[in-house]
Amino acid sequence: MKKSQQSKNNEKSLLDKIPLIKFLKRKWDSKKHIKQSLKYFHDERDPKELKSTTPPESEKIEIHCAWVSEVFTPSNINSLLKSLKKLGWDAPESNTGNKINLTDWVKHGRSYGNQSSWINGGIILSKTDKSRFLGADIRRAKLPKGIDYCSLSLRNITSSITIVTIQFVFSDDLASSLNPLFKTLHKTKIERKSRNIISFIGPASQKRKSVQQQFTNVHKNLFSWFNKNLPGHFASSKGDLPTISLVTTAEYKKSNSQKSILKDHYSDLLFDYGNEDWTGKEVPELELRVQSNKNSLGILFGNFGDLTQKDMEQYGGANRAGITNKLNLYMENTAGLWSTHHLLLNCEKQLSSLRDKAVSPIKRIGHAIQNLNFIRSQFLSISTDIQAISHDIENLTKSKNRYSDDCLDFTPPEHYKSLPDFLELLRQQDEMRVKTLKTQEKQVNESINASGNLTSAIANLKIQRNVFWLTIIIVGLTIFSIFKSNPLLDQIFEKVNYLIEIVEKLNK
Repeated sequence: MKKSQQSKNNEKSLLDKIPLIKFLKRKWDSKKHIKQSLKYFHDERDPKELKSTTPPESEKIEIHCAWVSEVFTPSNINSLLKSLKKLGWDAPESNTGNKINLTDWVKHGRSYGNQSSWINGGIILSKTDKSRFLGADIRRAKLPKGIDYCSLSLRNITSSITIVTIQFVFSDDLASSLNPLFKTLHKTKIERKSRNIISFIGPASQKRKSVQQQFTNVHKNLFSWFNKNLPGHFASSKGDLPTISLVTTAEYKKSNSQKSILKDHYSDLLFDYGNEDWTGKEVPELELRVQSNKNSLGILFGNFGDLTQKDMEQYGGANRAGITNKLNLYMENTAGLWSTHHLLLNCEKQLSSLRDKAVSPIKRIGHAIQNLNFIRSQFLSISTDIQAISHDIENLTKSKNRYSDDCLDFTPPEHYKSLPDFLELLRQQDEMRVKTLKTQEKQVNESINASGNLTSAIANLKIQRNVFWLTIIIVGLTIFSIFKSNPLLDQIFEKVNYLIEIVEKLNK
């Protein structure tokens, strides 16, 4: 009996050594482990995670609008003037209202030194909407999908920087698109990263991904419209446009005693980890959050009831229209400063990119020369803008009051009370970044010149080498032609050929 058992064990061990059997056994064990792990997650972890990330049934999470800004500098201001004319926005369609020609206003404002100017550009409606806002300053456009209407404002923040800010007010369907994403009851699933690596994706991660994907889709839609109709600095650099979105809830309140628990329903899903809450000074019910991985995108967040509990009649009532109208008055200028801040950041990125391209290794001289010409062209455009805007922003940031005049400001998070208010922090950073940009511009210019000198030297060496070999070839051809035309040499060549023929015959 023992021998029989031992022989079976030996047979099994031999089978286990067969490569195919080993592979199939490993696959089976892996599937078994995954199945057991999924069961544990579904039974134990998922219910707890869903409880902490699923809002109550009565909760209503809405994204009401987004303020998107584009910046126009000396290198692309003509693009704005052409776009306004092409859209037919030179003047409103109605005879009522301010009837100001926007292209004339932009030109006039940019001709007055460092004085800042602002204008309400009116309401933008779709071309088919003829029943609303009668008597107001109306402009028409083909609006992005899901947009009810827009509010337009222009600001010459300095003589070299014009900012166009559009508040896109969302339709009811788009506004409510976040709510079901928060309440979907996901189950842990697996994602295969590679042949031998898998990840377990829990309910919270799946929710966060779907919520952030919805924001991405909305932003992409708005950016595409801006890039097509009003392309400026950010469109030319193919970057995200500075954007601040408004999200409200029906249940969540900042003062709620269960804030730390309730907050998981929202901030952990709306935002990346590590972001901080900035509290509105004039509107303390409002929080500002900035995404860490895309810092040009921010979200205003608050309780709908708290934000609409007082002084709403003049804005249209305690409803979606009222809250978007009310906050638009606060946010138009704030969005302008936000976009100016990111203009400097983007210029810094562009200079860094050109610097790295300028000092990259030279592989083919023809390609290097072509690439260097492109870099010089790009640098000339950026440098022209930097020289103009750095001087203007430097003057703007010298005055705290002038920098943040008529803007919605925010106080720092509780555990960062040593920080200044939000706009003062932007002012300090902009003041420092202007100095950095000036230094960086000089360094990049020197790098481009050094790279150009090196490229020229390499090209000259290659030309000299080619000239040397061409000279050798010409001398050789000259010698050959001289000897070839000599009669004595012809006789010598004939005798040599005769001797070669005799030797070949003797060998045969």
